Amino acid sequence: MKKWAYFMMTSFTASGFAQELIEPATTMNTGEFQAQIAVIYTENSEFRFRESVLTYNNTLLLYGIFPHMELRLGIDVNSSETTDGGARIGDRTSGTTPLQIGAKYRFFQQTESTPEISVMSHVFLPLTASSDNKPNYTGYDLWVLGLHQINDQHAVRVNIGAATGGDSRGILPLYILAHNWLPFGKWGLNTEVYGEFPSNESSKHFFDVGISYFFRPTVQLDLNAGRGINNNQSILASMRLTYTII
Repeated sequence: MKKWAYFMMTSFTASGFAQELIEPATTMNTGEFQAQIAVIYTENSEFRFRESVLTYNNTLLLYGIFPHMELRLGIDVNSSETTDGGARIGDRTSGTTPLQIGAKYRFFQQTESTPEISVMSHVFLPLTASSDNKPNYTGYDLWVLGLHQINDQHAVRVNIGAATGGDSRGILPLYILAHNWLPFGKWGLNTEVYGEFPSNESSKHFFDVGISYFFRPTVQLDLNAGRGINNNQSILASMRLTYTII
């Protein structure tokens, strides 16, 4: 599998059912297994108020079941709190999130005239969520993933999707745009813009930048930092370790 298949970038939207990294259109090969484990911190600030969320076990497992298709299983463990001028308001919430079960299928491999294109979808089951994180409805999402590898060093990724469920039955459109650059053999740099379009409020857009290091072709470390563009997200920071068994 090419290194681009592993070069991913952490990303976050305000939706509880948005994916948490920009997805490559590439799928795992048959019999390949990948584990991703991350620590994620986000903070939203407005006047004296601050809401912080620490996800200290963001786990995603992938397995290639046959050519061009992979199965996906994910869950988070997090804690959050809200403060007013430094004093905590209410209790700190914590626990597991809904179980994420899904699949990705690659329809087209990149050619000189067309990008690589895949479709990915998940269901988010409330049965595994702790009382603090239990949503009102089962969640679903659907994504179209595109990858255009310009050359050996540069690639552009696009994820366009929609999610529903959680605390609302409305449909939430989502997008992620990213540029990946591999200037050296073991180092990667990335930039990203992403966002969502709620039906009952203004659209929200975010950006982040990051660096990736490949210990070997199957082990990757990603460090990312970012913030909101037109909203109250003041900090986003993450560290993700990816390990693949070929």
